[in-house]
This record gives sequence, C-alpha cells and structure tokens, in this order.
Amino acid sequence: HENDQTPGMHLLTAVARDVDSEQNGQIEYSLPGEYLSDFALGNTSGNLTLSRVVRRSERPFIIFSILASDLATNISQRKTGEAAVIFDVLDDFVILRTTVDVIS
Repeated sequence: HENDQTPGMHLLTAVARDVDSEQNGQIEYSLPGEYLSDFALGNTSGNLTLSRVVRRSERPFIIFSILASDLATNISQRKTGEAAVIFDVLDDFVILRTTVDVIS
C-alpha cells in the first residue's frame, strides 16, 4: 500500500513568505515539543516527515501547530505565523485532514 507509514515518510511542506529582504526575510519553522518524537520538521525547508509509526490505538487523530517565524535581526520586530494541522491516523497510514492558517 503506497500510504503505509514509514519513518522518514514526507507528509507535507510548510510554506511561509516574508516580503522583507536578507535575514529579515528568512523563515524558520518549528513544532511544539510534545510532537518531536512523532515528527521531524526541517527548520529552514518546512518539510514535515514522520519520525516513527503512529498507531490508531495510540491516537486516532493528531492536532498540532507549525510555527513560521521570520528572522528579523531586531527580536522585537519578529513576526510569527501559525498553521494548525490535523491528521487522521488510520490503521496503516496518516491522512492530512486540514490545515488552518493563523497569522500573528
């Protein structure tokens, strides 16, 4: 089955854009700590991959946020956006249900 879970499996790519130039326009992605054992997120690429197989008996669904922050040199001027991600966990695979963008 092509959707079978395997560690390293690519699930999605988070994409954020900043109109600033140079370092102020660079984006860094992050995950909340409680999901670091389940997923890996490239802090500059936004690539979200599966770190381990997640079973439906553990969690029938997974909800978390991916944060995207610009790297403004003045920390007080940094902006952060958030996307809520919901995955349904089936017996052998994970399905992306939805993402919702929240800008802060």
